[in-house]
Amino acid sequence: MKKLLPTLLLSAGLGLSAAQAQTTGKTAVVRLFETSGRSFISYGEAKTEQLPLEGTTSKKQQQLNTEQIQRLVDRLYAEGYHLVSSFSGGEPTEPVTTLVFRKE
Repeated sequence: MKKLLPTLLLSAGLGLSAAQAQTTGKTAVVRLFETSGRSFISYGEAKTEQLPLEGTTSKKQQQLNTEQIQRLVDRLYAEGYHLVSSFSGGEPTEPVTTLVFRKE
């Protein structure tokens, strides 16, 4: 959980809806594109969910985005997924955060 907090803070400029999707694979990959405001969850087998994002400029938007990310993480945990990896990369103008969850 200590590794998750910095990732969530780095991703505070993003937001994810609490849309409910049926998962099909044992791995869920969450990609957060901070600058362009895009995010995706892929469950494998051509099952990908695009999630709407809030703006990234105001403190209120950043707070809402962080709460949405928390709901997404809670949903994945409730579905039996556990965080196994998180990393950031991309270009300076388009940072990308990736969270990898795995179901046993």
